[in-house]
Amino acid sequence: MKRVLMDIDTNLFRLALLENGEPVEFYVERKQTESLVGNVYAGRVETVVPNLQAAFVDIGTGKNGYLYYGNTRAASGAEKENRPKAGDTLVVQVEKDAVGTKGAVLTRNISFAGKFLALLPNEGGEIGVSRKITNEAERRRMQEIMEELLPSDCGAIVRTNGAGRSKEEFQKELESLLQKWQSVKQAEYR
Repeated sequence: MKRVLMDIDTNLFRLALLENGEPVEFYVERKQTESLVGNVYAGRVETVVPNLQAAFVDIGTGKNGYLYYGNTRAASGAEKENRPKAGDTLVVQVEKDAVGTKGAVLTRNISFAGKFLALLPNEGGEIGVSRKITNEAERRRMQEIMEELLPSDCGAIVRTNGAGRSKEEFQKELESLLQKWQSVKQAEYR
């Protein structure tokens, strides 16, 4: 019989694999740095592995991050268009921290979270409202505000904390999130 035992502390993660009550593997990871999840980087593509539909991207952390760029295993013209090339600079966001010898898992679907909304650059006009906001009139009001405020190339998700907020509050937060996105875009082209 196989069993996995885990001990998780704020600064230490221990995992043991037991087979028939005897330890066969033991893994320890010390948390020396804070999580990178959510951080956005302008990274440089180091290598591309077409069979995996993945690229390894240097984001300056010492280990190249893993970026899956494919959507399906089927070969298509679209897959080749989405394939990054070694040397390309890409804006990526960390989805999952590095573990052991593996680098962070990255995505090109960037989002910036605020108190009341999350900005989705390059999601042209997609507007969502938290499911926890159940009042239909309030959902429509927030949808209309976001339709008016959002640039056409961006999408947004109104968070639960957005309920009851004024148009001015949404506008102020949206401007702050758009400034973050602009600074990332400028870094990409340096």
